[in-house]
Amino acid sequence: MTETSTLSILRHLPSESARILKLSKKPTRAEFDEVVKITGLGIVLLGAIGMLFIILNALFQGRFG
Repeated sequence: MTETSTLSILRHLPSESARILKLSKKPTRAEFDEVVKITGLGIVLLGAIGMLFIILNALFQGRFG
């Protein structure tokens, strides 16, 4: 990327950001609840995967360590 294109992007950034903010809307309660449920499920799933790795690591260290 050249310096002129970087400057061009930086010049257009405020107007593009304002345009996006004008198009956005506050989510409804149902949309918000759905996002919270999906995000929570993702956090729990990642935590469970991490816990599984910890348990497997502890088991293998006990057998081969």
